[in-house]
Amino acid sequence: MPPSVASTPLVGLELIHQGKVRDTYHIPGHPGLLFVVVTDRLSVHDVILPSVVPYKGVVLNQMDIFWRTKLAHVGGRPMRSDLVAHGSAIDAYLPEELRGDRNLHARARVIINLDMYPAEIIIRGLLTGTALTAYKKDGAVCGITLPAGMVEWDEFPTPLFTPTTKAQVGHDVHMTVAEFEERFGKSPVDIAVHLFQHAREHVRSCGFELADSKLEEGTTGDDDVIADELFTPDSSRYILLEDLDSARTTGRKPPSYDKQPVRDWVTRTYGIDANTPLTEGLVRNVQSAPVDPEVISVTSTRFCELLRRITGLHVADIC
Repeated sequence: MPPSVASTPLVGLELIHQGKVRDTYHIPGHPGLLFVVVTDRLSVHDVILPSVVPYKGVVLNQMDIFWRTKLAHVGGRPMRSDLVAHGSAIDAYLPEELRGDRNLHARARVIINLDMYPAEIIIRGLLTGTALTAYKKDGAVCGITLPAGMVEWDEFPTPLFTPTTKAQVGHDVHMTVAEFEERFGKSPVDIAVHLFQHAREHVRSCGFELADSKLEEGTTGDDDVIADELFTPDSSRYILLEDLDSARTTGRKPPSYDKQPVRDWVTRTYGIDANTPLTEGLVRNVQSAPVDPEVISVTSTRFCELLRRITGLHVADIC
């Protein structure tokens, strides 16, 4: 964690984990619950950068809450999630000195402390990214054989489930569907695909395509529960429909409404990508200087614009 982006712990709460983006605390008097603050920190290719993206944490938190609310009951199937309280409702769980904080209301929530599945549930609507790389090599992704002749940005007949490991250090790697289901069953997959399909309908009505998304789930012991973040620009690839049409015609990569400008800058500046081994020297090099301010500005604008287009919310009205 670069010192320039490390958070100052909140008074009256016990900080138990400072992650790439989220700070997690125990809440006194509320066993089984956690308090999570979504920061503006930024990680690329599993390296935490020494710069922040203004409003990023607010956008992630607000989009996640939007989707949990919108998809709470879709297709006759109630969604179980780890969300307990957000907005001003978090004050009931906080020490007096932290209550009424508009910044925390915008970027924090109270959640259930779950037993998390150690795997990423990746749902793909379009052929791109690491799935495209695997397809070009083997004609299959995560053990699923795909039709011959597919090209980048082709749509799958039905959303494709492509699980990965959840690495504590380094990059996640693909696992087969059979391996995932043997360990965790089919229920987490069914839930994720169901939510992806319904979210995609709304996203398209807003002029975007939901190309792919990472979901995480845990268990209470009795139920599979959605956790972490749901269809945020840190976990999902949003592309404007007109940009996707252009990409299919020209072969040029369409801009995505997430941290892609920073990924591209890191690749140009340091020559690394998602497959580059993370040595200590490489991490020190990437963390040695802040990200270009113009790149940060463009990235922040994309996050805020996506929030407005998908949810109707304006950052200026929230914080």
